[in-house]
Amino acid sequence: LQSIPAHLQKMCCVVWHPIDPYCFVTTSADGYIKMWNFGDLSKPRHSIGVLPAPVWKLKFSFDGEEFASIPLPQRGIQSSKNTLNVWRTGELDNAQAMKVIFIIIY
Repeated sequence: LQSIPAHLQKMCCVVWHPIDPYCFVTTSADGYIKMWNFGDLSKPRHSIGVLPAPVWKLKFSFDGEEFASIPLPQRGIQSSKNTLNVWRTGELDNAQAMKVIFIIIY
């Protein structure tokens, strides 16, 4: 059992990479997405943040080349924070969303 100080606030999601058994991603209310290598937990492999809204859920593509993230729901707020972001896994050093899809929540 290992414990790591991954985030400064409550964690929202932990997802294992579908291909790489040593890779996993965490998200938190602190507004960061962090990719980790289980073989070296001293620091994240990649870190994206601070995002406009904390990431609530994250899901990898079947091949692990991309992942999609959605923000923590904000009650009564309709803005660009209601988006689905698609990220390329190999390009997290240059953290830019590959696609941004706006979702209107009623």
